[in-house]
Amino acid sequence: MNETILTQIEHALEDHSIKEDQLTNQLNRLISILEIGEQADLHGHLSKKQTVQFYNLLPALEIHPSAKEHMTWKYINDRVNDECRKSSYLSEQLLEELSASYRQDNFLALESIVIGCLKADRIDPEHVARLETLFSGKTFRKEADAFRCRKINTTSTPHASKPYPG
Repeated sequence: MNETILTQIEHALEDHSIKEDQLTNQLNRLISILEIGEQADLHGHLSKKQTVQFYNLLPALEIHPSAKEHMTWKYINDRVNDECRKSSYLSEQLLEELSASYRQDNFLALESIVIGCLKADRIDPEHVARLETLFSGKTFRKEADAFRCRKINTTSTPHASKPYPG
């Protein structure tokens, strides 16, 4: 990673005196200097706060699609992790934001986040059907089915975890 450019990007994202259009222009100039691999690695070098600001500017930034996917994954994944510390299930608002982002860009990384949430039982069972209209990958379908089976087993047979008395 070009440390000089990274430092300039970080400082630009932290400078609240810069207007949004000026920040966008400055970031586009700096991003254009980076190699594609460096653009893709950028998400790993930014703080959560910087990631949020960068993500909010993504539609106006001239960045390689793979770097955009990495940044989108980082932003959404950070939001998911923050919510999972506060609540059992992802909020309706976060699921809608994730869904809207997926509809716009079809990033496989977002489907991967949803699959991870299904495996960890972090999706409200009422939201699974809606997610099935959006995601259609084989792994997603398999995990959605497994999730549904776990929910059926835990809600319909509470005695299933008790040992057989005989």
